[in-house]
Amino acid sequence: KVKTNMYSYAKFVEEHYFIGPWVLGDIYSMCDPYLSLVNRWLRNDGVNLCNFPKLKEHEALISERWSHKAVQGVYS
Repeated sequence: KVKTNMYSYAKFVEEHYFIGPWVLGDIYSMCDPYLSLVNRWLRNDGVNLCNFPKLKEHEALISERWSHKAVQGVYS
């Protein structure tokens, strides 16, 4: 049931709340790192982000930010 619920939540976010390319549009905000965390939860719960092109694009954009790389241990 978790995967089904999380899939429906991802669909709702993609269709109703996400403006793109960042959560609130053209400007990066504090919402973006949180969405990145939510995207990780979605993947961990078995939701394939390939079904959600906006969320997948967001994940690709945020993964290029130096702050995200620093948290992931890419930069020391």
